[in-house]
Amino acid sequence: MPCSFINDAYLFEDEMIELVFGEDMAQNWKRWMLLGGVALGASTLGLGYTRVVAQSKNLEGGVKTEQATPEPILEKYQFAADLYAKNCSSCHVPIPPQVFPADTWKQLLTQPEHYGVSLRQMHGPELKLIYLYLKDYSRGLKEKESIPLYFSQSRFFKALHPKVDLPDPIDTASCLECHPSARQNNYRALSESYLKTEDK
Repeated sequence: MPCSFINDAYLFEDEMIELVFGEDMAQNWKRWMLLGGVALGASTLGLGYTRVVAQSKNLEGGVKTEQATPEPILEKYQFAADLYAKNCSSCHVPIPPQVFPADTWKQLLTQPEHYGVSLRQMHGPELKLIYLYLKDYSRGLKEKESIPLYFSQSRFFKALHPKVDLPDPIDTASCLECHPSARQNNYRALSESYLKTEDK
């Protein structure tokens, strides 16, 4: 029954076109629709192939430097993300929130000692905005899991770097070897040298 209804609908459409535009125009219309369908299908397949090829070069969405854009941030978090980057990038590259759990960020933001360096303490709205951004873009810990304070301790960091030969020790400066745009908080852009090692 449904197939019969669909066929009837197509026949009705053909009859209406012939009635309104004439037989010649109806034939031309059918040809254009067929060509348009073929062109649309080809372009869709082409885009799909391009995307697959691009993704095959990716690691967590990373592509060549000139093609990659930073990870999108929801508009309501943009000011806080900029504030976070401004506060942290004066000493080191801004670290993506996903690298540590929310508990780590809470501890780092509230302690005056920051890896042996005394920092200006943030208070009030500035602290709250930055923490909410970091918390909402990171994950929670499992029950009884200890709070990681270093990359090497963080299972989140390791999950974001599968099959990557990481330096020892891992520090913020080493991020730039593979992520040349890290200072601009763009970790999706990967260095040419890293991509070459992936191709091998």
